[in-house]
Amino acid sequence: MSQTRELPFSHVRRIEDLSSVGTAVRLSATEAERKAIAKAMGIMSVEALDADLLAVKEGDRVRVSGRIKGHARQACVVSLDPVEEAIDTEIEIVFAPKEEADALMRKAGLPDPDAFDADNLDALDMSSIDMAAIDLAMLNDPDALPEPILDGGIDFGHIAYDTLALELDPYPRKPGVAFEAPPEPEGFGNPFAVLKGLKPKT
Repeated sequence: MSQTRELPFSHVRRIEDLSSVGTAVRLSATEAERKAIAKAMGIMSVEALDADLLAVKEGDRVRVSGRIKGHARQACVVSLDPVEEAIDTEIEIVFAPKEEADALMRKAGLPDPDAFDADNLDALDMSSIDMAAIDLAMLNDPDALPEPILDGGIDFGHIAYDTLALELDPYPRKPGVAFEAPPEPEGFGNPFAVLKGLKPKT
């Protein structure tokens, strides 16, 4: 997770302030931070975001584990009515010096982190990635594929923010609400026939 962009929930601890026996990091987003988080995520509101983490130095690395809890309100993708959602998830993330982390990303078959904007993944050319070459075992092993330590610190607020963003349902739907396709315009014809007439892009 990149720490280069400015986030509405940011709590950085310097590596030298962390301990090999473990440093407890407990965070609870304020009302102002929750409003900023909701705005950044494009959702209705964030009612709570709390982190209870332990950071342990392991040589040049830092292992962060613990629990992230959150409560958010999103708009139903069908009716736009509010949909409540709570998350409660355990995490384990390993951080390593950037040079080491970048080298392991390349070993896993992932794009060079310096070759694309991690904050704008939509601009990434997926055709340039050899999906068959990606080491899936490394992707699922935090020790094999650590996150980079940036600017000598770890942003624990960023960890909580990204965890909430990843855990929330990207297509929230109010219980009992079903999607109804709009009626087909008269004379539209078979849509598959239309598709057959399209030429492939070159």
